[in-house]
Amino acid sequence: RLGATAAALAERYGGDPRRLRTAARRDPAAERALLRELPGVDDGVIDLFFRDVQVLWPEIGPFADRNALTAARRLGLGSSAQDLADLTGRRESEKLAWLVGALARIELDGSYAQARQLATA
Repeated sequence: RLGATAAALAERYGGDPRRLRTAARRDPAAERALLRELPGVDDGVIDLFFRDVQVLWPEIGPFADRNALTAARRLGLGSSAQDLADLTGRRESEKLAWLVGALARIELDGSYAQARQLATA
């Protein structure tokens, strides 16, 4: 699958995701639609991509996927990507990306007890 995705990215955008961004005119909905056209890319893959790329592509942020938002709500950190951005500082997109990634991992692993323990340490 990864090979087919890479080949399609190379064929359509010269292997450079920034060209996809340009084709989408920096519109997150259009970026999502163009990414979805690549083989093997679904909304879950796009969420992973958006989670990290918001550091470099400001039009994406603030972004938090469903898993991160579920963990944020359960941990009392808020219920929206904007709530998380406010926690990390509005202009600190790298910190937001780290937080969103950590929250998604907590949800996927079910490691709420460990997260709460670390928060109170």
